[in-house]
This record gives sequence, C-alpha cells and structure tokens, in this order.
Amino acid sequence: MRKLRDVVYINTDVEKKLIKFYGIQFKDFIRCTPKPINNVLLIEHEYWSEKDHLPSRFMYTTEENIDDLISEDIYNYGDFCWVDFNEEKSLDLLKPQEIAELLYLGHKYTPLNSAFFQSIDNQYAYCAHDDGWICLLYCKNIEDFSHVITNYIITTLSTSKRRKIYQFTDDLRLKLLEVSCNGLLIDFDQLIKTDKTTEIPIYQIGKYDDMDEMYNDIKMHRNRSKNKAWLVQKNKEWRYETYQ
Repeated sequence: MRKLRDVVYINTDVEKKLIKFYGIQFKDFIRCTPKPINNVLLIEHEYWSEKDHLPSRFMYTTEENIDDLISEDIYNYGDFCWVDFNEEKSLDLLKPQEIAELLYLGHKYTPLNSAFFQSIDNQYAYCAHDDGWICLLYCKNIEDFSHVITNYIITTLSTSKRRKIYQFTDDLRLKLLEVSCNGLLIDFDQLIKTDKTTEIPIYQIGKYDDMDEMYNDIKMHRNRSKNKAWLVQKNKEWRYETYQ
C-alpha cells in the first residue's frame, strides 16, 4: 500500500456536483458526513455481503453490517464504487435503465446521464481507486461536503482528550468549500500546535485530476501557490488567516 502523506487535496466542481479528493479514506468519509449513511448499494467492490438484491444482482449493506464494510481493507479492492439508498424496498423500484446506468457509473466513474437515481433517492455516488488515493464523489447537495472537510479536520486533530477541538462556523465551513474550487491543499504535515493555538497551513494549488501529478510535485505546488492561508483555532474558535 502506498503511504499517504499527511495532506488532503480537494478539487471541487460545483456545476457538476463533483468533488475529486485525495487523503480521505472510505471510513473517514462515512464518519464525517452530516447525516449518517447506513444503506450502501455496492457497484464495484471485493466485499462479500449476506445481502444480495437478486433483481439487480447488486450486493448491499444496511445499518446492521455497515461497520463490517468500514473495517474492510478497502485499499486492496482497487476500484470501489457505491451509492447510498433510502430503504431496502426502494431497491425493488430500480428500473433496467437505472441498473444499466449504475453499471456504467461503476465502470467509467462518470454518469451516463445523472449520478442520482430517482428510485433510490441517493445523495452520493462514490467512485474511488486505491482507497485514500483518489475518489470522485458526486454529491447531490454540494454543501454536504463542507461538513466532510471540517469534520475530517476535527477528527484528525482530536487525538488527545486533554485538548478540545471546536466546531467551525457555517461561514468558515462554506469558505473552505469555496476555496476547494481552486484546488485546496490542507497540510497536516506542517501543523503547528502550542498551548493556546492550533494552526494548519492551507494552499490553493490549482485543479488536478491526476493525484500522482499532484502528490509527486507537492513541494513545488506549495511554493508556487499565490493563495496561502492558515486555519487557526484560538480562544475556542477557528479563523481563516491569509499570508504571503
């Protein structure tokens, strides 16, 4: 398994409702969404589930066994693609055209028409390769991913019970989503902690579709970035501070 750097890269296309990201694994994503995801329809995977929807021939998980899927070594699957769904009975409403489009989505990582299917009312279509390396996420409500960003930051920093990590304001949460439209790099590798503050450097490094290109030249991207800032937690609040 390739070792991930302590960075997260996010490239957001609001118009397409598409987020391409590096550094956030499946288990992290599931734990950081604003509302719990309990039902997952598996499109490309290596997971064996006791739940098999015979009409569509897709396996799926529900709240009963979602933790089993989270604990899997998803990286070794290679390709991993799924969509969420409302309830089990909605799977019976899938039309042949929708089943065909789900298969196309899992094969091409791009929707034939839409990544969102009326029968199952999915909020996400998650298409990843080498868990944590690259994910193409189609998000019906793009603002949901702003919660994923900030919840991931809080979870990553919450390694000590002695230090409370505070929530982000809505304005700052949406600011980070806005910045991600220009290619946001969150650099935990250069995190600074003191007794009173936590500071995380962030950069706008441009839009990359190829995570090898982004990752291999990461030092150059940092140096060339004309939009650098810090996320600073001080006095029980987070601030966005720019610098040159």
